Amino acid sequence: MKKCILLLLLSVILLLSSRASPKTPALQLIAEKFSKDVGSQIQAMTHEVPVAVLSLQGDQALLGHEGRLLQELKQLLVFQLEAGNAIDKVEILNSGKVADALEDARRQGASILFRCVLGIKGKNLILTTDLYSLRKNFWERMLAPAPEGSSRHFFNAVRADKEIFLLMDSPKAPPYLGSWRLSQLLYLPKRILDLGMGDLDGDGTQEIILLLDDTIEVYTIEHGGFAPKHLVEYSLNKIPESKIVSRDPVGTLVVSDFNHDGKAEIFFNYFNRRYGQVLSWTGAKLVAVRKLDKNPLCLLRLASRPIVVYGEKVAGTNYFSPKVQVADINSSKGKTHELGAPFVTLRCWQGAQGSAEIIVVDTSGNLEEYSTNWVSKNSRNDCGAGVSLADLDGDGLAELIVSDHVWPGEPDSLKVISKGELAFSSKDLIGGVVAIAAADNSTDGVLLATVNTADHTSRVYLLGP
Repeated sequence: MKKCILLLLLSVILLLSSRASPKTPALQLIAEKFSKDVGSQIQAMTHEVPVAVLSLQGDQALLGHEGRLLQELKQLLVFQLEAGNAIDKVEILNSGKVADALEDARRQGASILFRCVLGIKGKNLILTTDLYSLRKNFWERMLAPAPEGSSRHFFNAVRADKEIFLLMDSPKAPPYLGSWRLSQLLYLPKRILDLGMGDLDGDGTQEIILLLDDTIEVYTIEHGGFAPKHLVEYSLNKIPESKIVSRDPVGTLVVSDFNHDGKAEIFFNYFNRRYGQVLSWTGAKLVAVRKLDKNPLCLLRLASRPIVVYGEKVAGTNYFSPKVQVADINSSKGKTHELGAPFVTLRCWQGAQGSAEIIVVDTSGNLEEYSTNWVSKNSRNDCGAGVSLADLDGDGLAELIVSDHVWPGEPDSLKVISKGELAFSSKDLIGGVVAIAAADNSTDGVLLATVNTADHTSRVYLLGP
């Protein structure tokens, strides 16, 4: 009996001591996982013990404060790699031209390059790595001095701890915009007029809402945003045609949770319909809850009230008059403001602290930025119809996402302007950008709709981390 009691006490003591022991720091844990994955892959590739070059980058917050988090992780990665049996020596690739640095690494006998990117997604610390082989002959290096493609890819993630946030001096690291990418989500054999992004059912995930010639289609975003699934379609056959139509099919769509109940509503109207509607998702279908006799352009909250900005269409054209109307959500009329010229696109953005920005692109491709009292602040030239504002890097300031002003039929391109500087650009688009939209949590990405004028087919792209 005494022996059983002693064994029980010993078990309790061991359990308490194991609970009291400190957990492995997140940085050390992710370095160990990385080293284990890398070691097994290198041993499978070659029997020799190579010299490796390590390049480690981070997003804007991780690079701040002299890169303390990155410096700590570099030391851990070097120690873990050299402590194993797969790699004999690790050199750090710091600054300078990549091609020159890689040539120096080759002269030192390096045969492998690890290019790592460290970031924060939610509460997880994520390390993505590409492994490149540096074994090229002289003539191959003359043609392509930098690696053209990775031979292996690694992904490691661990739960971030307090040490991570202390090293960052930041509660959350915004994504590094230069590392974002453009991915095609949808192809449709029909023309998209406008699009939006929002959580219609309140489940925490975003839906894609598309305004087409005669329908509204909703897609759910699944599997990390790369497998949209058709959810519902709303026919516009019940809305009468207008006597005066526009030159080309035109319509506006706004997706917003105006009453802050966790579920977004859909505001839309066409140039060739007598009225538009406000739609709400019931869990089974979209239902109309209100008619709109104007074209909704964006929603803001001013003095704790939801405000709608409406546009006034010019009959027989595909653009808006310089007059915009700002009305309370429950009012059919509001105050009218006169802009500088007829326009094709108006978007607005509002930060968590209430600050708001409004951008307008006129028919000549000039972009004007307005305050909420409709005073022009800044302007840009040569902008396309596809523009939007979104806080992509989570710093509380809006980035400008803008397509280029190109001739019809020419390839379109996209730019992201952050704090006045070009942060991202891409020409990987098919067709012309007709609309750009972001959800409330825009660090998850923004949507782009393009239309190929030759056959009126459309594509939806996601710009995201």
